[in-house]
Amino acid sequence: MASVRDRALSIVELLAHHVHGLPMSKIADTLGIPRTAAHRLLADLKESGFVKQDPGTSQYTLTVKLASLGLAYLAATGITDAAQPLLDDLANE
Repeated sequence: MASVRDRALSIVELLAHHVHGLPMSKIADTLGIPRTAAHRLLADLKESGFVKQDPGTSQYTLTVKLASLGLAYLAATGITDAAQPLLDDLANE
């Protein structure tokens, strides 16, 4: 049986490929997890700010929180500072 962490990450990965969102039932069926577990995980991800639910369609989509965390990580590694001179040179050409 997959761990709660694995299931939550699977939901995030699935939603990353469906930018217009998916209903909870489709998420559960696609990942092969019980709908009750999918509902609970989606509620936790929603509470944490990683997903949102469209009130009109009830579909779940990712928020920009994950992208924001990724960009913060890249900035912290210093890669953006290292790449900036190269990007500046390219822009000047």
